[in-house]
Amino acid sequence: MAKDKQKIKNSCLIWEEELDSLKEKVETLIKTIPSPLVFLRPDGRIKLFNPAFEKITGYRARDVIGKNWFSLFVPDDVRKDVKSFFERVVKNKLSCNSECSILSKDGKERIILFRINPVFNKKGEVDTVVQIG
Repeated sequence: MAKDKQKIKNSCLIWEEELDSLKEKVETLIKTIPSPLVFLRPDGRIKLFNPAFEKITGYRARDVIGKNWFSLFVPDDVRKDVKSFFERVVKNKLSCNSECSILSKDGKERIILFRINPVFNKKGEVDTVVQIG
């Protein structure tokens, strides 16, 4: 019995190390890819904002995390349509490409072709929407 418990404990430690290693690799990938990457909550709040997006927009991640993507980055004249499109992506669990204008900190518009993919929780609900340009 004690031997079995030790085997399980060792297996858990190995899995924990593997998980930590994978997490480190993913964090490095997010930080170093040259493409703008943003993770959004289903309500449009920003969860993650990578350095490539910081460079394009002039905003720092720490200043935009938790803020509303649409209010901050989507131009007024298309905000309603873009938000409606995003809501359809979440509701219908769609993966798609979309060209979108975003506003930088200096007010300039930039057009980015995004690949949009929902990420699901264990219940099959959209937990995050990943947009990569």
